[in-house]
Amino acid sequence: MKELNLSVFAIVISVCMVFIELNAKDTQTPEPNNPLNECRIHLRGTFEVNFSDRGRSTLVFSESKVYYFREFPDLYWAECIDWVAPCTYNLTVCEINDPIIPRRKMGLKATEKITDIQGNKIYFERYENRRKVHEGFITKLNSEVPKDFQD
Repeated sequence: MKELNLSVFAIVISVCMVFIELNAKDTQTPEPNNPLNECRIHLRGTFEVNFSDRGRSTLVFSESKVYYFREFPDLYWAECIDWVAPCTYNLTVCEINDPIIPRRKMGLKATEKITDIQGNKIYFERYENRRKVHEGFITKLNSEVPKDFQD
């Protein structure tokens, strides 16, 4: 009788494990034709952003960095990108090439999440210290990464 109970218990556990594994695979399966599944591909190239206080600015997203230009191509600062989910990445200020940006900004961290992609516009939310500090969109100008900023 005990052997039968152990066998039934083992079968029930096995069925549960298969069910859990199938559900886990389903949650990881990307939705077909959803552009958010290709965030990394969409987020490569040259973009334009309109800051309310500074006007328009050029951004370049390479494989591992995003460059923010005050004057393209000479004055900029960069954040290193660390992807943590298909459309979410952590950023760390890792390069400053602009005399008006204080060096104490090196190492500052943020997280950005792409919330939507519509045509050439990529909508995002930016978080610093787990607080949303900005939401908006950037406009893709082209998929080219200038030679000096490829990595």
